[in-house]
Amino acid sequence: MLLVLRETGFDVVSTANNHTWDYGRAAMLQTVQNVRKLGINSVGAGANSAEAHRLVILRRNGLRIGFLAYLGLLPPLIPEAKTEPSLAIASVEAITREARAAKSQVDVLIVSLHAGEEGSQLITPRQRSFARAAVYGGADLVIGHHPHVVQKSEVYRGKQIFYSLGNFVFSPAGRGTGALLDATLYPNGKITATLRRLSLAGGRPHFYSSVPAKR
Repeated sequence: MLLVLRETGFDVVSTANNHTWDYGRAAMLQTVQNVRKLGINSVGAGANSAEAHRLVILRRNGLRIGFLAYLGLLPPLIPEAKTEPSLAIASVEAITREARAAKSQVDVLIVSLHAGEEGSQLITPRQRSFARAAVYGGADLVIGHHPHVVQKSEVYRGKQIFYSLGNFVFSPAGRGTGALLDATLYPNGKITATLRRLSLAGGRPHFYSSVPAKR
């Protein structure tokens, strides 16, 4: 799987999700290390809590693009630790503080948020509070995942929030729907994104429509 990510051109991936810790802290850290060995940046997990919350910065065409990632499912099965492998656990306070600090170092800030109720198209209050905290702190785009269904998007304080992209190639029943986010970054640092809906069949995604974020 990691070789596929590298061969298809991925530069950064979020490892802040509930399955990253399925086999404990040591396996979680090994996953992060294997991602990095292939030249792909990992965000949202690391050798300790500080590394898990570390800002990843990519430089492209003169722009500094920052990435933060959080797991917003509570209670966390494996708590953060200062000296042990950890995931970045979401809180309104941490997201606001870290987004604000990150924004002073980058031209564009993207926050990845693994949160929400699995199988539900309803956005939970906690999920919304995390996403809006990111924007309040300075995020230019928030990308959500976990529910395995596509949820509504919104524009908050002039920034786009996509609460859940659903599935991409994963579909337990062999068929389903999902979405891909098609984002454009402009030289002045402005970013716009469109949700492109997918039909999933046989583990393969197929585009069938484009839906902009609602205002």
